[in-house]
Amino acid sequence: QHLYGLLPPTAAMLTARRVFSTDFDGYSLRSLCLSSDESTHQQQLLLVKTMDGQVAGTYTTQSWTLQKRTGYGSQECFPFRIIPTVAAYRAVPSSSSTAGSVTRRQSTGDADGTVYMSVTADMLQFGMDGIKQTPEELAESELGASGGAGEDVLSRRGGGPALYLNGDLDKGSSTGTVMYGSPPLLTSPGNDSTVNFEVAVVELWSLEA
Repeated sequence: QHLYGLLPPTAAMLTARRVFSTDFDGYSLRSLCLSSDESTHQQQLLLVKTMDGQVAGTYTTQSWTLQKRTGYGSQECFPFRIIPTVAAYRAVPSSSSTAGSVTRRQSTGDADGTVYMSVTADMLQFGMDGIKQTPEELAESELGASGGAGEDVLSRRGGGPALYLNGDLDKGSSTGTVMYGSPPLLTSPGNDSTVNFEVAVVELWSLEA
């Protein structure tokens, strides 16, 4: 009920169908992506429950697809949390914004640096700030998407990711972002800027008519 109140009106009218759960499908990012791709509906909810009972996730308008690009998605995508408090964070509407040394430009990712969705065999990331990359930096990021030495370029260049999961879906983290004006989705005793967590359950739900 809380979750449907966070969704866009058109999405809130749809029915959620679970297409993946670590409880039944195992702790495998590849399996999650296969389930996401096999769904004919691209509006999807990713839910993560941590070992200490917190729940956060993402709303996306494209499936999670293993690929070599630095990122994809759109401004319709957003992160949220349900427990301990309910909150959703929408993309900051200005064409660019600065917080400290991080400049954010609206785009779907790639050359302009902002990444809504990114997934490789080793990690899933959502919501990363960035600044415009040179061709050399972009090539390094693409190498990272293939599991090479440039793996951490995006996270080094800006804030986020708002949500990160490793390839085994047993560990993750959440960092504050400029693009969503969001703090970490999960809380920690020290109010850290990045909150690391252990995963209890990951689920993927398809929103269908």
